[in-house]
Order: sequence, then structure tokens, then C-alpha cells
Amino acid sequence: MSINPPKSKAPKINISDIGKRCSALKESIVFSFEHLTENDEYNFNYFKKSNAELLKAYNSFMQVLSRLSKQSWNDLNMSSHRKGGDELLNIDIMESRFVNSLKHVSMDEKLHVIRFGNYRLFLKRGTKCRRVAQVLAFEFKLGTAYNHG
Repeated sequence: MSINPPKSKAPKINISDIGKRCSALKESIVFSFEHLTENDEYNFNYFKKSNAELLKAYNSFMQVLSRLSKQSWNDLNMSSHRKGGDELLNIDIMESRFVNSLKHVSMDEKLHVIRFGNYRLFLKRGTKCRRVAQVLAFEFKLGTAYNHG
């Protein structure tokens, strides 16, 4: 005798409806970590030797995520990058080591750069769902991702 799993009661979603469902009634930013780099220099493994620094960076990052998740992309773009907004930078000005560590980006794209503490967060806006901020990488040591001069 075999046991049949219960039939799923979850509604079927048509793939063409994803964009509509994603943006329906909300404009706030949501985050995806699917394309976060695996290069330890540009993710939280950077701090594997210092738990105190890791905790400090992580807490600062959580604060920025909380703040950004209450904003729309328009709010973010309208704010100065020195006052919690973003800075849009071409990938071609980035350090090659940094660019090579990124997933699913092309050289003609721009990345959204957000300051948090003494660090930088690199985002790419989602293509299927425009509310999504794809978290790509971090710069924990100034100058390792791009020249700030």
C-alpha cells in the first residue's frame, strides 16, 4: 500500500503574472541574495578573523536593510548618496578583480552603491520584478571595489 501526498492547495502562478504580482500595491524595496558573490573579499567572510568587526558590519548592514525596505526606488534615487541614498556607478570604472567576482552583470550596466558605516553595498535592480534589489557584493576595505579618489 502506498501513501499519496496530499494535493497542493497553493494557487498556481502563471509566470507572466510575476511582474504584476511583484509590484501590486507596494513600491517598497525587497532584497534578493541569490547573486551575492562567493568571493570572500566582497562578502561577510571578509571578517572571518574578527568576530567583533563582523558583528559591527552586520549590525550596520541590518540597519541599512531595514531603512531601505521602507523606501521605494524613487525615494532612494532622490536622496543624496551622502545622506542615505544611492550612487549609480558604471561597472567599467570598477576594479577588475571586483567585477570578475560578480554574478549576472555585464560591463554596460550600472550598480547602485549604498554607503553604510565605512562600507559600501552594491546592488542591481531586478529585471523581472523592479521592486527587487539584488545584493551583489560589499566593499569592506575602501578602494578594493573601485577608486574613490
